[in-house]
Amino acid sequence: MDFWHIVIDLGVLILGILSVYFLLTLKKFLGIKRNRVFNYALVGMVLAMSASFVMVYFSLSLEHSVYLDLHSIFIILGMLIQRLTGKSLAEWFDELVAGPLGLTSTLFSPNTLKSNANFAATELCPLRKKVLSGEVHDSNCYLLGGIAGHAGLFSTITETLAMAKAVTFGTGPFKDIQTFMTKQAGPPNASRVLAFDTASLAGSSAGDLVPPQTIGHLGFTGTSMWVNQQHQTAIVLLTNRVHPTRDNILIRKIRPLIHDAIWRELAL
Repeated sequence: MDFWHIVIDLGVLILGILSVYFLLTLKKFLGIKRNRVFNYALVGMVLAMSASFVMVYFSLSLEHSVYLDLHSIFIILGMLIQRLTGKSLAEWFDELVAGPLGLTSTLFSPNTLKSNANFAATELCPLRKKVLSGEVHDSNCYLLGGIAGHAGLFSTITETLAMAKAVTFGTGPFKDIQTFMTKQAGPPNASRVLAFDTASLAGSSAGDLVPPQTIGHLGFTGTSMWVNQQHQTAIVLLTNRVHPTRDNILIRKIRPLIHDAIWRELAL
């Protein structure tokens, strides 16, 4: 049995004991920051996953809630799905989301399936020695073949809005989305719901005028989606702010201004 099979089997064993629900509702207790070693080396990936296993196990003995906001948690969940069902996340996405919503340009590894399409370039990648276009920016996902539980999905503004609309109205593949949009038991200052983040009371990337009960998600390359079911509103912003380098962080200034302009126009 090769090393990766051992790692995956260990993850499935531990996750079989722990509840998937518990994994999604863990509360962060370590301020772990991104590290290039973890991004550019496969061994870093293994260490991150191993650390997650240890910390999740350790958390069971703590009296207070803990929450691990680590990409490796969603990587493990993706591996768990594939291991238990025999189908990849890409296959499940096509069957459960893309098919019902009629999406044809939302997919993993699009450069291998749509070679003639145009893609917004992202970063000049030190690992791959080229400007990335049509292949996943996240190095961990790249090392896993471009399909993972935390990254790898490409889309267009039209189809991202179609998914956002389905989330907003709880229709199609997202008819049970309310469960994943509700805050779970935990620390009172916790910002996350089961599958999304919530807008901060101050200094949110969703703007200062963002209505209460707005949930969403940010993408490292410069993307975001914010949804408010009460006002039946969804805002999607797709940029390639990491082109040609992630050192450009000006989006932190412009993103809330864009959202505030929209919230103001909608008079919410």
